[in-house]
Amino acid sequence: MPANIVRRSSLGLILLILILALPAGAVTVSDPTASLDNLPPEPVSNVTAVVVAAGVEVGWSLSPSDGLRPAPTGDVTSGGTFVSVNDVAAYQVLRSENGGDFDLIGTVAPGDSLFLDDTAVSGASIIYGVIALDATGNESAGTESGPISLGPPPSLVLDPRTDVAFGEVAADAVVTHVITVTNAATEANATLTLTAAIGESVAGVSWQGFSVDPPSLILAPGASAELTVTFSASEAGNSNGDFAGLLTLTSTDPDPQDREVEIELDATVVDGIETPEIQISSLIVNFAKRQIATTATRQITISNLGGLPLSGSVSLSGSSTFSFTGGSFSLASGETHAVTVAFAPQAAGNFDAV
Repeated sequence: MPANIVRRSSLGLILLILILALPAGAVTVSDPTASLDNLPPEPVSNVTAVVVAAGVEVGWSLSPSDGLRPAPTGDVTSGGTFVSVNDVAAYQVLRSENGGDFDLIGTVAPGDSLFLDDTAVSGASIIYGVIALDATGNESAGTESGPISLGPPPSLVLDPRTDVAFGEVAADAVVTHVITVTNAATEANATLTLTAAIGESVAGVSWQGFSVDPPSLILAPGASAELTVTFSASEAGNSNGDFAGLLTLTSTDPDPQDREVEIELDATVVDGIETPEIQISSLIVNFAKRQIATTATRQITISNLGGLPLSGSVSLSGSSTFSFTGGSFSLASGETHAVTVAFAPQAAGNFDAV
């Protein structure tokens, strides 16, 4: 009898363990809701703001969550796999002026810890905040910088404040245009910072050859300095034709019309090198009627009538009865390139290709 009691007790213990284990097992079965990420990244630390020539440089120490870690995919209870993920997908940089609400001013990729605020307004007390985001949109707590001020507002004056037309420029010539920049403010510490950059003005029109010096200025109240805008025909390749650029001046003057000033630039190179000019001997090749299982060929000649090198490629689409040789070319001035097109029909019919 004691032996029977022991066995019954053992069986009862085993059943009890199984009954208690079943609910736990049901909880750990893979379920779509179990993979939802509702945990935000850890916040950044040490947010700083420093006034530089181009604006305010905001920096911070990366979130401790900013780094790759293995994460399961699929049903890990039945042999799922792991991939590398980063718990930080981006950093958002926000700005508050004079105690107002924080507004989003930029986004930075994970791993980066610097942001240049080139739209900060002088005369305001500014606080910056940085938030870490994960891929599902969870936000960390925000971390703020100390207050910073760009000082009293400066006043930008440009002389002249007009677009710049250099006109015709001979090959190898260099022409310049001077813009006087003045900070007309009179209040102490109303420092003006200005950056100058040249970019594309008209889509498809080259802006090579334009430059500006210096690229940035810092002017005390009442001070002036010169910006020199230059067009160099040789830097534009001495290539005949029109060139157009856009000079963008960004300053710390809070007036919207002085915050960013755009000045159109244009020049025309003459007596230089003609640009590449393609000529094709024929745009239509007609093989007319041909006998099945024979091959006929036609030749297309590509010429460069310009002065600069001409390069390109040839491709064919359409019926496989056509083929060609001479798929790419690089031609100096006056050179030609032959493309041979073959037509080899294997059955009756009409065939075409491009």
